[in-house]
Amino acid sequence: MHALEEQVKTDGACTLPGVSIAYELFMPIMMRAVARGYVRQEHADFVADGLRFGFGLGVDVSKLRGRRLFRNYPTAVEARAAVSKATRARVEQGKTLRLFPFRAEDRAVLDRWPSWRIFPMGAVPKPMEPGAMRPFSDHTATGMKDATDLALLRHTLTALEDIARFLRHMYFMRVSDVDSAFPLLPIAPRLWRYMMFIWFDVHAGDEAGVLSYLYLHVCGDFGSAGLPGTWKIFFTDVVMGMARSEMVLTLEAPIYVDDISLIGELQRLVDHEGAALTAFLRMLGIFIKEIKDRAAAQVQLALGFWWDSINRTRTLERAQAAGVCRDAARV
Repeated sequence: MHALEEQVKTDGACTLPGVSIAYELFMPIMMRAVARGYVRQEHADFVADGLRFGFGLGVDVSKLRGRRLFRNYPTAVEARAAVSKATRARVEQGKTLRLFPFRAEDRAVLDRWPSWRIFPMGAVPKPMEPGAMRPFSDHTATGMKDATDLALLRHTLTALEDIARFLRHMYFMRVSDVDSAFPLLPIAPRLWRYMMFIWFDVHAGDEAGVLSYLYLHVCGDFGSAGLPGTWKIFFTDVVMGMARSEMVLTLEAPIYVDDISLIGELQRLVDHEGAALTAFLRMLGIFIKEIKDRAAAQVQLALGFWWDSINRTRTLERAQAAGVCRDAARV
């Protein structure tokens, strides 16, 4: 951990093993977008600081005093296979550090720090993937949420209203999803000691009865109060502004966290621009789940609704599948 902290100080957070963002390429494109008026200076400064030193997520660490250890929630243990799979992927990608076997008596190892937290982990169903579970970090229990200043990070999601406004009669919509959005962002080293959790050894062949291990997130997780706002500034305000500055993106593109809905009048143009945007993001080290890409269509599934630009209706996804409980609200 100390070596990685020093690496961030000297070489930057984007050199961490789990960070894919191409810093040397990203920065001049961002500054060009600022000069052209596509990105606000304060947003660029925020992102530049986060990519260089790690994102602070609005957390005031001086408010996190003492040492506290929490047990995981039953939802995580009950979904052990799914949580282990997700944790293993993060460890293999370098976004989470697998530290050492951890027992109650090992707490003394951590007491070299005056303050630290081992947060409780739970699991919730993934809304767009039936049967899949996503682990989450409960930073409310540890007090980190109360130590977070959201003044600069509060925002409103307007994608539903934006799609309704831009998806005109007979228009086409293409839908894309950023792969592992929050974990793309490096966390500032001063927060690492508050991003620890205990879980089974994800590298053990037989998970039954293995000794618990201590893990630590060095990239974004699901549960930090400041991450949604940090991601919004990074992706919606800066990265998408960069794409417009470079003329990669010209169509309307409502964003819902990590979901992109690209809208235009001509099917060929929407798909062409969608492919160009995917290539541009990949160049920056931001990847689209291509298996989830849905080509431009006049009846398209997005954000839990079927959007029909021919009849100008919006229908609940489950109602469309079951043929019941239709929402015929006019767009």
